[in-house]
Amino acid sequence: MRIEIVGRTDTEDPKQLEADRFSADTLIPPQYASRLAGLTSKAAVRAFAEEIGIAPGIVVGRLQREHPRRWPYRNGNDLKRKLDLLETQ
Repeated sequence: MRIEIVGRTDTEDPKQLEADRFSADTLIPPQYASRLAGLTSKAAVRAFAEEIGIAPGIVVGRLQREHPRRWPYRNGNDLKRKLDLLETQ
């Protein structure tokens, strides 16, 4: 899971990459991750998410990031929950 701050572009930061891998492995443990490439429909995403106990939007986000040819960024967005955080000063 990545929190992006407007104006920052530190995507190659080793600490950020480590945090990304940790969150990816925590949300979808490695023993399940190998099955991601076989998910080809929203119904399959929902079933997989229910099986491992996470929200389908998390699965969609991972698919979009790791398998963009099969899951372009426009596919499955209706399974994601939108969260708006307002920055306070």
